[in-house]
Amino acid sequence: SRHADARSAVEALLLSVVDEITDPSRPGGCMVVSATASCDALAIPASVKAALCGALHAAEHELDERLLRAVQTGELSHDVDVTALSAYFNTVISGLVVQAKGGATRTALRAVVGSAILAWPALTGRRPS
Repeated sequence: SRHADARSAVEALLLSVVDEITDPSRPGGCMVVSATASCDALAIPASVKAALCGALHAAEHELDERLLRAVQTGELSHDVDVTALSAYFNTVISGLVVQAKGGATRTALRAVVGSAILAWPALTGRRPS
């Protein structure tokens, strides 16, 4: 991985989402990102919906895997609730999407990421290095 520690990897993921959803070449954000609010509510063909939701769930799985690897390597304590930690950051991603759809700027959303990552010590018991 490009990022040695899980906190940096999660922060990089969040920042990459911000860059993606505020990319001016993608008006309204990409379809996968737009689908994050509710896969069930999408008014699109079932095959497209399945593909979009599959991509979303793959990203969630990737986050889960990185956090589990951090527990396995001892970077995070076995006491850390990886499911809750992953759900928190996936909820942040969904909120970023909603804010971007409402016109929030890249700068504003990057500041949200900065605030969200401040929860890392409380959620993991680890102080940032």
